[in-house]
Amino acid sequence: MNSGIALAMLLVAGHLIGDFFVQKTGVATRKKEFIVLLRHGAESYLTHIAVLWPFWSWQLLVGVAAVIALHLVVDSWKARARPGIANFLLDQGLHLLILAGCWVLLVGVLPADSTSETVLSVRYGWYAWGILSIGLVAFNLRGGSSLVRLALESTGSDLASAAGEMGHGETIGYLERILVMVSVLAGQWELVGLVMAAKSIARFKELDDKKFAEYYLVGTLMSILVAVVAGSVALWARGFCQ
Repeated sequence: MNSGIALAMLLVAGHLIGDFFVQKTGVATRKKEFIVLLRHGAESYLTHIAVLWPFWSWQLLVGVAAVIALHLVVDSWKARARPGIANFLLDQGLHLLILAGCWVLLVGVLPADSTSETVLSVRYGWYAWGILSIGLVAFNLRGGSSLVRLALESTGSDLASAAGEMGHGETIGYLERILVMVSVLAGQWELVGLVMAAKSIARFKELDDKKFAEYYLVGTLMSILVAVVAGSVALWARGFCQ
């Protein structure tokens, strides 16, 4: 694997793991508090450094510090912005844009010694893909839950406020998105249809209610979409390891 591609994968992985695995709900909801924002920044910095260990250099340490500083600026805005899918996607898009800028600056100063030869090896290519896959799983689960919740709230249905009372919906969503992501990675797209069919059978009688059917469809399609995107990105990235 090209070292530049490995660097890009690990930068994105560091962000996904930091935002959707390391970051706890209590931190995510209290970023208006400066101390909490700094805590998130410290956790994100350490996460990036940990996953980027094959590229350790003073340039990397400085570059990641700049990324985290800009990351906190974006998060500070997001904490005060109106909740919604558009702002969620804008927030993540800005983070990825910042990472792209960092990659452009760092890819030209990668170490030219034996270390870079190690990074170019197949062994470290699979390492980069594996870490990225962990980040995509984290996004699929926790990011998917956030997107589904925001999608349901956007319907304006009174069912959205009662979502927590509708059984083990979040756990079902986790399992659903994991199964779909694995199906995409395995190239077994027909299993995605089976997952949707099994879920629909469980809610068959409730689907007679038009409002519930619309609510159910919005949540299910958003959940499936997130899982398909996560699985497709992981599948595409795996191609660089061949």
